[in-house]
Amino acid sequence: MLAEESPERRSASGLRWVVDALDGSVNHLYGIPLCAVSIAVEEHRGHEWTAIVGVVHDPIRSETFSAARVGGAALGGTPLRVNEPVPLSRALIATEFAYTAESRRRQAEAVSRVLAEARDIRCAGSSALDVCWTAAGRFDAFYEDELERWDWAAGQLVVQEAGGCGCPKLGRWG
Repeated sequence: MLAEESPERRSASGLRWVVDALDGSVNHLYGIPLCAVSIAVEEHRGHEWTAIVGVVHDPIRSETFSAARVGGAALGGTPLRVNEPVPLSRALIATEFAYTAESRRRQAEAVSRVLAEARDIRCAGSSALDVCWTAAGRFDAFYEDELERWDWAAGQLVVQEAGGCGCPKLGRWG
């Protein structure tokens, strides 16, 4: 198991659970109704872990995003499809910010470069929801450069199975 709230526990089965029990915890702390539970099951293949099942549940909206490798992605049973690519001038981009001052400065510089060109930028406070909302076409893309695996493991599979790409090394989904 790999989770934000506990140390990693090794797998004897070749499978591991990747869990974020409350993505958007600061939102929750302040009473902002944007948070999610994110769970992925990963399989160890070669030298890396690959998600084979992912679920992100939004308890506020009673929405459940799910995906299975080569099985498609869905929102409550309805198939998902990412938006067709659009020029940056028409793109609604989601992002989040890390917690350290240096990271925020770097991320603010990146956002300021894109903001002048994009339709608009949103920061909702839950990376797991941002990625799934990209899979559902609510955003055209998502970018954040300091995510932990529990933030994106389930959502990346949802985006990929919805026809998008997910690149955690670059922090880009869409």
